Amino acid sequence: MTLIRFPSEEAKDRALELLIGEYPVKSWQTGELLLPEDALPLLARSRVPFVFEGKDAYERISTLRDPSPASVQ
Repeated sequence: MTLIRFPSEEAKDRALELLIGEYPVKSWQTGELLLPEDALPLLARSRVPFVFEGKDAYERISTLRDPSPASVQ
């Protein structure tokens, strides 16, 4: 899985229109999208602008967004 980011909400919406139903995706309001690497050529051919964040970027995001639960005393 690969993490990408979009420069605008329009680009993200266009990408989601192309990808939904074809590939498994996870989207965040912050503009990031997690998708299989083999979906990237579809976005490139369709001229949807995106920034490649990397394969390891998801691990960084998941640790920030899903912190370990705090202990209750």
